[in-house]
Amino acid sequence: MEVLTPNIPPQPPFIFTHLTTPALTGINPFVSMWTLEHLNCPSSWAPLTYACDGQPLLHHSRNAADGRCRIMVANQGYIDMTCLRDPAAGAPGELSIQGMVFQFNAPLTLTLDLREDGSCSVTCNTLSWTGFLSPIPQMPGSNLQRFNEMVERKLVPYQNPPTGTPKSEAELWELAKTHYPNDPYGYTKALCLYDWTSASFIRQDLFHQLQYTGIPACPLDLHTMARVIWGCNYPGYTAATPTS
Repeated sequence: MEVLTPNIPPQPPFIFTHLTTPALTGINPFVSMWTLEHLNCPSSWAPLTYACDGQPLLHHSRNAADGRCRIMVANQGYIDMTCLRDPAAGAPGELSIQGMVFQFNAPLTLTLDLREDGSCSVTCNTLSWTGFLSPIPQMPGSNLQRFNEMVERKLVPYQNPPTGTPKSEAELWELAKTHYPNDPYGYTKALCLYDWTSASFIRQDLFHQLQYTGIPACPLDLHTMARVIWGCNYPGYTAATPTS
């Protein structure tokens, strides 16, 4: 992962407001680490561009505690922005844009430019990044057809789980509106997300899948496997994360 300390002057046609850097103390002086204030894109893309964290794309303050912000750009692609670390005494903050890390010492007010050729840029008075949108995996086709068949057969979502609080269809539609607004496959994506992160899968099916691989007369050490799985820490998900 490349780490840069940029000092790049603003480029036209953007107009920037000068940001001063307050003295860093032992207490983090910032509430907002970065805010996307301006979006420049083809007019037809604007209503279909949104942040997957469920928060407003523009004029919403974000910091390291908010984790990754994936910005979906119509049906063109997406861009990931993550505040890896807030500024603290003697140490700058770090903002990752599509895997490239920039250091900063003051809150960032950013402009996102999107172009029809798939290129994009993120700029402010101390930062300039140019790259391309990540492609969105295509859903139409055999995968979507098989998934819809599983829904029709009531294999998805898990029916009548003995634990947890199942979501109703209305709640799943709200999940789709929050995380995939204006996405023609938003409900399907929300259903996939719910099915793969629900209590029924993580707390029941996962252990049974491992148990199915057991050899007769040589039972698997389920206690050890449970302890190892519980200690796993996958990016964006830990054992302590609520699953329903």
